Amino acid sequence: MRLFALPSRFYRVKDAVSLSKAARLRLRWLDFYFAHGRNASLTARRFGISRETVRRWVRRFDPRDLTTLEDGSRRPHRVRASATPDGVVRRIVELRRRHPAWSKYKLHALLAREGIFASASTIGRILKRYDLVRTRKKGYKRTKLERKRPPRALYRAHPGSLVQMDAKYVYPTPGVRWFQFTALDTCTRRRVMRLLSSLSSKSATRFLREAANELGFAIDTVQTDNGSEFLRYFHEALDELRIPHYFSRPHTPKDLAMLERSHKTDDDEFYSQTELPLDICEANALLKQWQLTYNSLRPHQALGYLTPNEKLNQYITKTGTPQTASYVMNQNIV
Repeated sequence: MRLFALPSRFYRVKDAVSLSKAARLRLRWLDFYFAHGRNASLTARRFGISRETVRRWVRRFDPRDLTTLEDGSRRPHRVRASATPDGVVRRIVELRRRHPAWSKYKLHALLAREGIFASASTIGRILKRYDLVRTRKKGYKRTKLERKRPPRALYRAHPGSLVQMDAKYVYPTPGVRWFQFTALDTCTRRRVMRLLSSLSSKSATRFLREAANELGFAIDTVQTDNGSEFLRYFHEALDELRIPHYFSRPHTPKDLAMLERSHKTDDDEFYSQTELPLDICEANALLKQWQLTYNSLRPHQALGYLTPNEKLNQYITKTGTPQTASYVMNQNIV
């Protein structure tokens, strides 16, 4: 920056002072002002500011102290004084320290009993001034995951290419709630179902391992909704198994259409016709029989009236995987 008309002693100190961007701009104003015969009107037109602004900064400027070009405090010269008596303030602070969990409304009621009238908002301001506002503990923060959508080619690529998982509510009796975890292979429609008493990521992780053992083929990818039960421990388990985790779009159950339709089948053909016992182990035994019926006996219109096991065996016949074929044949119901 070239300076033309400032005092010579300024040139010795200008590089030793660190100025803000706003202060450097004002320095340009003053440089132009002194270089052009102290013409405030010309300076104002040149920089698009008012003449009063130029004159104000000329009055404030001291070449020996460049910090005079910095913004000053905007605090009012006269500030509003608190109208609350000191004795009332001390009493509010005393009550708050004695009862730290009580709100300003409760403190207002206590003070009213003592004949002290202070509004709840006034009490709140005093508590804030003395740093007596109670802060709540933050809950568990969900890990930010990259929530990818599965490619369409995975849906029918091969058994295990995409396994959808979800949980639904089951009410065996009023006041009792269980959760049916379901895994469905989108290629063969083969399913694994289990009733659990807890809807948590640990329960989902346990079900994941059971489903991997019962499906009869390797799971390549998993798709779930965005529920908390399919985060944290469940997602960590998938990472350990090196299984990609895909998510459905929020509030879009049609992304899990096959699985949602199978849950309707459960309601129509199993729960509406079965009286569940109150013991969850006995209920799981009945659900296991329904799972075998669904996979081995019930014809599926979407599969050309084949069963999921027949669809799987059809794929095995074309590709030749005898280990999986023997496993599936042992699951058939005669």
